[in-house]
Amino acid sequence: MITTRHLTKKFGKLTAVDDLGLDIPEGEVFGLLGPNGAGKTTTINLLITLLKPTSGTATVNGIDVVKRPAEVRKNIGVVFQEPSVDDLLSGKENLEMHAMLYGMPGELRRRRVEEVLELVELTDRKDDWVKTYSGGMRRRLELARGLMHHPKVLFLDEPTLGLDPQTREHIWKYIARLAKEERTTIVMTTHYMEEADLLCSRIGIMDHGKIVALGTPKKLKHEVGGDWYFDVSKFRKYGMLSRMRRRPGKGRRISFDDYYKWQAGDFILWRRWRKPDGGVYWNTRIGKGRPGWSIECTAMGRKFLGDRFDVKMGGADNIFCHHENEIAQGWGASGKIFAKYFIHVKHLLINGKKMSKSLGNAVYLDDLERRGIEPGALRLFYLTAHYRRRMSFTWEKAKRAQESFGECRACVRKLKAARKAGEARKEVYAAVGKARRNFERAMDDDFQTQKAHDAACALVRFANGRKRLRKSEAALALSAMRDFDRVFGLGLF
Repeated sequence: MITTRHLTKKFGKLTAVDDLGLDIPEGEVFGLLGPNGAGKTTTINLLITLLKPTSGTATVNGIDVVKRPAEVRKNIGVVFQEPSVDDLLSGKENLEMHAMLYGMPGELRRRRVEEVLELVELTDRKDDWVKTYSGGMRRRLELARGLMHHPKVLFLDEPTLGLDPQTREHIWKYIARLAKEERTTIVMTTHYMEEADLLCSRIGIMDHGKIVALGTPKKLKHEVGGDWYFDVSKFRKYGMLSRMRRRPGKGRRISFDDYYKWQAGDFILWRRWRKPDGGVYWNTRIGKGRPGWSIECTAMGRKFLGDRFDVKMGGADNIFCHHENEIAQGWGASGKIFAKYFIHVKHLLINGKKMSKSLGNAVYLDDLERRGIEPGALRLFYLTAHYRRRMSFTWEKAKRAQESFGECRACVRKLKAARKAGEARKEVYAAVGKARRNFERAMDDDFQTQKAHDAACALVRFANGRKRLRKSEAALALSAMRDFDRVFGLGLF
C-alpha cells in the first residue's frame, strides 16, 4: 500500500528525513512515534504530496508521489495537525464542500455525509456552526471529512495534540472504530506512547529523520524497553493528601523515586535497566528493569489487603510523593482510593537534632541494652508523644521511661498476687472506670497516645498506692491493664 525507498528530504543543511525505507501493507494502522523535530510530519507531507523529496522514491497505493501527485491525492484522506475546518459553516456544510471538491455525485455525497457523521457521533450537531463545537468535536469532524471520499489511505498528523485526556480517549475510540469499520489503511504520527500502543498494529520510532526501531508495540516494548509513567492529569484528585495548590507541570516527567512537591509531574511506574543499575533488575515481558518505588507498596497492599483497607501508615516524609503516588496508582488499578485513613508520623530527634550517621548521634539497640533500657520501656517512651508531633530522645527520658515501665510491671505482679476476699469497693470501681474512659477517649481522638499513656499510668499509681487490694478489685484493674497492653503492646502479660 505504501512503499518508500531511500526517501530523503533536506532543508538547506538540515536533513529532516534521512534515507527512509518503509513498507506499510493494506489495512494496517501504522504509527510514526517520536519527539518533536524527529521528522514525522515531514514524512507525512512527502507522502501526501505537499513536499517533494530531495531524493529517493515513495508510492501510495502503487502510485508515485512525484510523478502522479494528483492521482495520489484522490486516494488519500488527511487530518492535519492544525485545525482546517471552516468555523462559519455547519458540520454538514463542511463535509458537503469537501465532497464536492472531490467530485462526488449528489446522492452519494448526501448518503456519505450521514454515514461519516454517524461514525463520529455528530449527527445531532450537524447543522450547528463549527465555531460552537468543542475542540474534541472539531477533531471528530476532521476525521469525518478525511473519510468522505472513501480514501484508500488516511493520514493522521498528531490527531489528539492539545486535547484534554478525556477527549483524547474519545478520539482514540473513533480512530479504532473507523479502522475496523472502514477497513482503511491508517498512517498516524504521535508523540504519545500510550496512543501508539493502543491504536497501532506496528510502530516506527523516528529520531533525526531515521527509523531507529520498527515493530509491533509488544515487540518494541520487549526489545527496546523504556520507562513507563503515570499521567497525573488523568487523576483529578492528585495532590489531595499533600494539599497541592497547583497542578503538576504539563508534560513534566519524574524519572527518580523521591522528589519534592514543587517538582511534581508524571511519576515513574517502571524504570528500564541502565548500565549504572548493575544487577538490580528483573527480566519481564516489557523488558529489563525495575518497578518505581511507589508501585512496589501498592502491589503488596493489593495482594495482601485488597483494593481498599482501613489504615495506611508512614513517616510524614511519605505524604509527598510516595503516598500521593500510591493513591493515584490504586485508583488507576481499581477506581478506588485504597485506604480510608492515612496516618503520618513525625520523625524522632536525638537531643533536639535529626538522627543521622553523619552527625554521629545515632542510637542503636545495643546502646539501649547496655544502659538497661528494655524494649517495652522504649515503646512506652514513644507513646508519650502524639504521632503527628516531633519528639526528642534523651537518655534522661529513656531512664524515666524504664522506671515507668518497671512500675507497670510491678503493678501487674501485685494485682496477680492479690488474695484478699471481699467485694470491690466503690473507689476502685471509680478509678478503673475513669482510667478506661480516659484511655478510650484519648485513642478515639486521633490516637492521642500521650493522654492514653497518662490514663494507664494513673491506674498504675492508684493500684501501687493501695496497701492491700481485694482479689475482686485486682481482677477489675487487671482486666483494664490487659486491655491497655493489647493496644500498647508493652508485653506486660
